[in-house]
Amino acid sequence: MRAVADASGAEPGRLASIDTLRALAIAGVVIFHAAAHLDARVPILHASGGLLGVQLFFLVSGYLISASAREHRLGAYVLHRLFRIYPAYWTALLAVTALRHHWPATADDWPWFGMTYLGLSHLNAYALLRYDVLGISWTLTVELAWYVLAPLIVWAAGRSHEPPWGALLVPFAALSCLWVWSAERGWLDWWVSGFARLGLLPLHANVRYVFVTNQFPAHLALFVLGAAIRTHEARLARWPTAPLVAGVILLAGAPHVVDRWLGIRPSLVSGFGMAALMLLALRGAVPSLTAAGWVGRLSYPIFLLHVPVMQWVHGPLGVDGAAGFLASLALVLPPAWALHRLVEQPGIRLGRRLAGS
Repeated sequence: MRAVADASGAEPGRLASIDTLRALAIAGVVIFHAAAHLDARVPILHASGGLLGVQLFFLVSGYLISASAREHRLGAYVLHRLFRIYPAYWTALLAVTALRHHWPATADDWPWFGMTYLGLSHLNAYALLRYDVLGISWTLTVELAWYVLAPLIVWAAGRSHEPPWGALLVPFAALSCLWVWSAERGWLDWWVSGFARLGLLPLHANVRYVFVTNQFPAHLALFVLGAAIRTHEARLARWPTAPLVAGVILLAGAPHVVDRWLGIRPSLVSGFGMAALMLLALRGAVPSLTAAGWVGRLSYPIFLLHVPVMQWVHGPLGVDGAAGFLASLALVLPPAWALHRLVEQPGIRLGRRLAGS
């Protein structure tokens, strides 16, 4: 998963802000997984960093992909998306699968491996649990759903008109909330298959959350919110800074507490807090440091590789806690940089050439 779009014509300051947001998002995700795999805990973020980081990624994707879908013909748009996401993902997935010798053992399993290969494993519990060696493939399923939806909304609005993203936020927020509310009550267990094959029936509440509640309809409102921020950015820039800072703290400071109070998990409340953070970054209120920009540009390769690296540090190396966390950071950056330079960037350039951009 990565919130990416074409950089042509974009302002340097805005690109720096986007990279800063990506750096913050990947930091939250990495810290969350460090607690899960290495028992390395950072206050607040070890519990909420994964949720907040993914929500921020989805907001940035909504901001950027809505523009890409409107500015490019469908063929060019598809090529941009395919060559942006898949080369790095396939390289990471196949490399880790090969290192672990985790290929399908029977011919019957190849279709489920194929679902993971296409980034669709979150639609089938067996495919995700059996072949998602990267530990993050579920987000690709969510991202790909948005990639399909964005040009459909642009087409429905007519290319000469900007889709009314702000107005669309209301029905999509209702859809996301209704999906989560219904899923938590077990009404949508039919959505995902593969439970029986894994012996997961009847569904435990945590299993239902991972595979049913957390499906892409629960997150679509975040992408639409990101698109609405792009459309109304000039008007939103007039909002005072203090209420935005308060929004980040109040809405995203303790998301699990808020979700328990609302009785719905995940809720969109913390997503609106991340939207306030995004507005602060876009106006330059969040410092765009050189180091943050570098991490932001490597965010997708880091996202793809950090879980297998942490599992290796915890397993064969036997290092946990703060030392394991620092070792994981040191070990993930070189292959992430190589993946970025040797695969991700050439893939982006090839997609643009094929699209005639």
